Parts: sequence; structure tokens; C-alpha cells
Amino acid sequence: MAHIQWKKVDTTKFPPAPDFDQVEAYNRWEKELDRYTTYHEAWVPIPQYDEPCSVKVHFLPCNEVKITTSCYSYHDPEYPITEPMKMKEPAVCSKK
Repeated sequence: MAHIQWKKVDTTKFPPAPDFDQVEAYNRWEKELDRYTTYHEAWVPIPQYDEPCSVKVHFLPCNEVKITTSCYSYHDPEYPITEPMKMKEPAVCSKK
């Protein structure tokens, strides 16, 4: 099992950062950032593998995470994670 921790910023409610040369505005923006940040964690099983390859972590909508140790790349038909790239977050996530 892998313990994965990550954070997300809701960019739909948060303005883009001011330029670094606008020090006071940037510092205010950085302090506000935490209000729009959520913290997440999950325990995710690591699949058994025969051949040592890379570990790939996929962050999916609804704060789901999948891990693969496959030697195949994402676009290969044998790749075990089948969810499409850049999935949109649904309006409501099902409770698990």
C-alpha cells in the first residue's frame, strides 16, 4: 500500500497570482491561497509486478487515486489504467 497525500486549489474561485515584483499584492494573494486549498490523502494498493518498471500515480476526479507498475505506457492497449486523461470533475461525486 502507498500513502498518497496531495492538495488541490480551486482555481475557479481564486484569481491568478500577481507578478513577483508586486511583493505586497503577491504576499496577500499567497495568504488567501489557503482558503481555496483542500488537502487529501488515500491509501492505494500497489499492484504486484514481475518486471521492475516505474510507478505511475494517476489522480482522478472525486479525489480518487490509482497506481500502476506497468511497463506499458498510457497509450498502449495493455496499460491497466483505462480512464481518459484530463477527466472533468462531476458536479456530484458518489460516496464510497
